[in-house]
Amino acid sequence: MGKNGHEFLVDVWETADSKWNVVEVDMMEAEEASAVDGFSIIGKFDGQFFVPNGISQNNRSYKDVWEYVLESDRVKEKINNRMMFGTIGHEDKLVDEKDLREGRVSHIVTNLDKGSGNGEAVILGTETGKNLLTYLKAGAQLRPSSRAYGKYLPNAMDKGKPVVDKKTYLLETFDLVINPGFKETGVTLAESLSEKETNMDKDKDYVQFLTEDRDKMQKEIVALASEKEKLEESLADLKVQLEKVASEKEQLKKETEDKLADEREKVQRQVSEAQEILGKFETLEKLNPTTEDFDAIVDIVNANGYRDFREFADDLQKVDLKTFATLGEDFDVREILHRLAEFEDIGEPDEIEETARIAREVVTEYSEIGSPDEINEAIELATERLGEYKELGTPDEIHECLRRLNSLREENEKNELEDKVLHYSEKFELETEDVRDVLSVMSEDKAENIFERMRVGHESPRKVLSDAVEDDSVINESSLSARIFRQNTPAQTK
Repeated sequence: MGKNGHEFLVDVWETADSKWNVVEVDMMEAEEASAVDGFSIIGKFDGQFFVPNGISQNNRSYKDVWEYVLESDRVKEKINNRMMFGTIGHEDKLVDEKDLREGRVSHIVTNLDKGSGNGEAVILGTETGKNLLTYLKAGAQLRPSSRAYGKYLPNAMDKGKPVVDKKTYLLETFDLVINPGFKETGVTLAESLSEKETNMDKDKDYVQFLTEDRDKMQKEIVALASEKEKLEESLADLKVQLEKVASEKEQLKKETEDKLADEREKVQRQVSEAQEILGKFETLEKLNPTTEDFDAIVDIVNANGYRDFREFADDLQKVDLKTFATLGEDFDVREILHRLAEFEDIGEPDEIEETARIAREVVTEYSEIGSPDEINEAIELATERLGEYKELGTPDEIHECLRRLNSLREENEKNELEDKVLHYSEKFELETEDVRDVLSVMSEDKAENIFERMRVGHESPRKVLSDAVEDDSVINESSLSARIFRQNTPAQTK
């Protein structure tokens, strides 16, 4: 099945007049011959591409199909824009950019007539196009074959054959094949004799076009690799930051819990010690206060409304007597004792103050990271970003993709060097190995001087390069080949 549930339909067409007629460029009309430039377009052919309302050799009926399809904007646009690419033979897929890059396209359909089924196509100057021109000139009776997507009309038959649904039929192109379909199709051929007369300027322009196209693709590959590398770095940084935040949060939590546990244990130990000391002072007489202490205590008793000294003595068992003696009349002893009882499980004021100080330090440490809302928001954002980057794949998958991109880039560089080697070997009539040795160690503009010396003086590349070793401006030090060559080249005697 094809796209959108459409079936891939390939139909071979054959007409009664299957003999090919080759017309040379000098036999064409002036207007007709101008379209065949002998370089990008090396010929053309015309004839019947399909049989209107006919049945193909693939046993499909095309009743009322062609008139409807050829009037569609889609087909008109493909023909007008010269985007109906054809090949010798066909596969069950559309012509794509890879086919264009590899030169598989042999011709472009430029006209189709819905009434007669006749059409016209130009033959391209690609290797496949040149092969097609050779076959047609040799009298090969190749047949046009339509390539399309489509469906059948439900419950519709024409002469016992299923009928193609014209509304779902998506014509892509016409190819040329060996096996016949309709025995009534055929084409005539026109070509340019200038194909045999090589035009160096046009060849150079064509090579430049291919080189620019290749360079463009290489830049796109490098850009994609760079973007992927940036995404990978951002993902790695985000993971590190997230792990750091989580680690700091866990460490801070642990430190806080440890400090609080230590302080709680310390307070409880101090309270136990205080209780043990207070237990020793069951009565006031056991304190054995001085006269000054006793006078101060009497003032406190009177000031705080104790009924008698014994009632105050009961409270004194809870705290240090001398401490009360230093408070004076202005303190509400009952209130103090009441509040001390409430905070008895926590600790003394100094201990509580110390605990509060530690808590403030912990809050300050958190504030350096951000407020609780900011920390939570950062964690949520990091989690969301991590989920997005996971869609790129696992680290192994990303690594494999980068490996393939590097391999492709190396292959492209190798192909580019071979293209240059072939170009300069032909230009200066040198051996390809000699040209390759020179290009491996220096730039093209400097290499041309070397090639000229080799061609005119018939000097070996080893001799020319040995002389060039003394000139740092010639040899490309960044080249590994240059460094190896310099190491293996003996010093020249001045």
